[in-house]
Amino acid sequence: MTGLFLMLAGAGGMTGAHNGPGASDKYTTLVTWYTVTLNGGYTAAGCGMKYTNPSTITITGVPSGATIRKAFLYWAVQNVVPEQASFAQGTFNGNPIVGIKVGSEIDPCWGQDSSWAYRADVTAFVAGNGSYVLTGFYNQAGTIPVATGASLFVIYESASDPWVTVCVNEGNMDVPIGPLGDTARYDITGFVAEAPVSAWLSIAAQDGQNTDDGALFFNASIINPIPVFQGQDPPAGNFWDTRTWDVSSLVNDGESFATVTMAHPGSGDCVNLIASCFSVTAPSMATGEERATGTALSLIPAGKGLCLMSGLRQDVRLTVYDAGGRLVATRDMKGLETGEYRVDFSGLGQGVFMVAAESSLGARAGARMVLR
Repeated sequence: MTGLFLMLAGAGGMTGAHNGPGASDKYTTLVTWYTVTLNGGYTAAGCGMKYTNPSTITITGVPSGATIRKAFLYWAVQNVVPEQASFAQGTFNGNPIVGIKVGSEIDPCWGQDSSWAYRADVTAFVAGNGSYVLTGFYNQAGTIPVATGASLFVIYESASDPWVTVCVNEGNMDVPIGPLGDTARYDITGFVAEAPVSAWLSIAAQDGQNTDDGALFFNASIINPIPVFQGQDPPAGNFWDTRTWDVSSLVNDGESFATVTMAHPGSGDCVNLIASCFSVTAPSMATGEERATGTALSLIPAGKGLCLMSGLRQDVRLTVYDAGGRLVATRDMKGLETGEYRVDFSGLGQGVFMVAAESSLGARAGARMVLR
């Protein structure tokens, strides 16, 4: 059975009828990058890593007989130094992994200058319900600087379950202390809800503590008053949260986007939202039907080049321009499937470059690439 895959690129979400409670939505840094429509659903869990090595994520909720469609691991690192290759490395259930950076932001009030967020596709290592052990992440079990925690989103396929669309957003969205009235917001896209609506939202957040943060809203309705993120992923008090809410009553039949908003606290705690997973009942699709809405292509700077994320089977041409707008390279990539592709441009030398991507399906994406 083939579902709907959709990847969207951009710095922020789409503006629509749902607005958050504040007058200013300044931070829109979680982007819908992956969606799939299938008979099934998702489950999510996480763990803290700040004072714990090894750390364990325990997955529950995958139905008996279900097939794992995708499993994404997200984690974040706080540090004052420039980004290092070791930030993206770790071991998942005995398997070495290397993540892709999905966002960077200011540190959530620890004086460390920066916070980096990463994702790894660990589908091959997730069989279903059970415990998954994380070791070897940056300064794991240390204090600061450190990998603070991780969340695992598991998307499963089960023939007895209803049709749903699952949307994964990622980035690194800072929710600072003050000013009151400001909000941090992101939008979820790439779905069409169908009645009777069942909808669920999970968020992975860094640096939750036993103090007040801002209230959380979904489609302008409050779903969690303060405090929201308290560092409750095991072991509790370890500065990481993976929380889930039933938002079925806040999604209408036929709606195609949703907005998540978090208010800035006047005092208390800063947090960084790293990723979210959203599922909603969807119109059934004919077996084998595959389609995309918006963009089926995205680019993310990574190391000495780019990570190209393909949302459908397609050919892609990459065109590279230097800072003066001069054409310096082209790259043709034929027969791409759904997945992630590393593209090395180290041969261009140092500099700032703009990369344009165009696919045989008409999808387009762009990225600014800095090579050092």
